[in-house]
Amino acid sequence: MHGLKSQLGALGLTPFDRKAGATLFIYREDLAILETSKERFNQVEKLIHQTKDNPSPKYTQFDENFHKFPSYFRRSATAEALGIISSHKSNLFNYNEKKLQVESDGTVIDRVFINQSVEKDQLLHRLGRLKKAQKQSGQNSKNKFPNHWRKINNLQKQIVNDTASQIIKFAEKNDADVVVFEYLGKFKKIK
Repeated sequence: MHGLKSQLGALGLTPFDRKAGATLFIYREDLAILETSKERFNQVEKLIHQTKDNPSPKYTQFDENFHKFPSYFRRSATAEALGIISSHKSNLFNYNEKKLQVESDGTVIDRVFINQSVEKDQLLHRLGRLKKAQKQSGQNSKNKFPNHWRKINNLQKQIVNDTASQIIKFAEKNDADVVVFEYLGKFKKIK
């Protein structure tokens, strides 16, 4: 508790702000089962403040750290802290509901870019060798350079198979029912 008090003080918070902040963890721990805000408010008073009717509260450090704290400040801090917790719970619930709704509506959950730069480099190298051989011989026929074309076709098949395999692995990893591809038809081919 002393660590929390010094941390709140280091932030420049007033005793009122520290009181509200110092009571926040109680609301998660001890008030989760209470239904109405009045029940929660009364329970906080019983948990943190010593009176004739309540000689031994569960959290004595609050009265120790904030002795002579006016009751109207204590009640105001309690009400503010209850509001913060209530708002947090409501926002968390709404967030989880929206998250479930978004995921079921088909929003992008994950993405991957498959490049295969090594294979592309090998393919460009093979195409360069073919172009050089065609230039030297003066012939552009596919039938004249079967070894070059065989290697080029095999590299293209390898790239296609590897890409398909990576897409399937990615879809399985993310339990995807649908895979959507970005349309890149408007881009001009780089020469």
